Amino acid sequence: MNPEDLDTAFRTLKQRVSVVPPAPEEIFIRGRHRQAMRLALACVVVLMMVVAGGYAATARPWSAPQPATTPAPTPSTQVPWQATDAIREDPSRLALQGFLLHQTDGPDRVPDVAHTPCWAKPLAYGNDNLPVGRSSINGELYVYPDEDAARAVFATVQKNVPSCVGFDAPITKWSQPPLGDEAVSAIVPLPADGAGEFTGQPLQMIVVRVGTAIGLTWGYPLIPQIEADARALSQRMCLYSPRCQPRAGLPAALPALREGGQAWAAVLRVEEPPKYLGSAVAAAADLGYRASTASADCDEGARLALGVPTGRVFYAVVYFASQADAEALARMLPGVRVFPVRTHCVG
Repeated sequence: MNPEDLDTAFRTLKQRVSVVPPAPEEIFIRGRHRQAMRLALACVVVLMMVVAGGYAATARPWSAPQPATTPAPTPSTQVPWQATDAIREDPSRLALQGFLLHQTDGPDRVPDVAHTPCWAKPLAYGNDNLPVGRSSINGELYVYPDEDAARAVFATVQKNVPSCVGFDAPITKWSQPPLGDEAVSAIVPLPADGAGEFTGQPLQMIVVRVGTAIGLTWGYPLIPQIEADARALSQRMCLYSPRCQPRAGLPAALPALREGGQAWAAVLRVEEPPKYLGSAVAAAADLGYRASTASADCDEGARLALGVPTGRVFYAVVYFASQADAEALARMLPGVRVFPVRTHCVG
């Protein structure tokens, strides 16, 4: 094709094609469409990134069911300990049944009795009796609020032991045996009574103070067991002394419990309901330990360890910082059970 024919064809095509610019409204509408398209594409991209991230984090499809997650417990989210029958008592302010040497099984609380003015008004009182032939050896325990009160009572009693014990007779022998924190022994002739069998026979009375408590042992006729019982009673009265210490070679117990604190419990005796926990408390005191008495609800983990899910269960217990320490006590006393607990009912 020559140049002239090419020019002619171009002019003809130009005449046939009419280029008309769009109206302003159409330009605006097309711009809105393009913006919407770009926004939709951006949303798709973001969604794809989220899905991909979720899949990578869980290593399984996003649609797969996710396991429930539980946040690590913190003091603010932990469920507080609760118990409906939680009781902890300090035996050093009580005279538990079984604590004295010859008490038999019976109510956990010993009924109070009227005392001569010598003994003031104790917090708690207990007594026992051991028949010996046609006579007996008698034991009594008086517990006071503090050591000063116990000292004051002892000072009064030692001035006139026979009268304070209930006998109007002259002292024939007076001494201070090396027992407890302070002690006094008095022997008098037994006054005549209805039977008159032992009238004039030596009657011995031994009074011992240990910490906040005073023990009295008395009997007739004069036999060595009276002094032996007074010595044994004074040893377990360690319970009432803040200076009570375990025997040589035995580990120390926890000096104090904390609310929610961890401890190893050496449970000495379990009862439902409590009747004779004093015997276990006395056995621990013989070794230099001041036991607690508590319901199983006072220690988290106790019911499970003891296998008693229900019921009013009580025990005598000594708490230690370690399992080895608790087991050291268990080796000294038969039937002791050792397990970890969280302590409550404190304060």
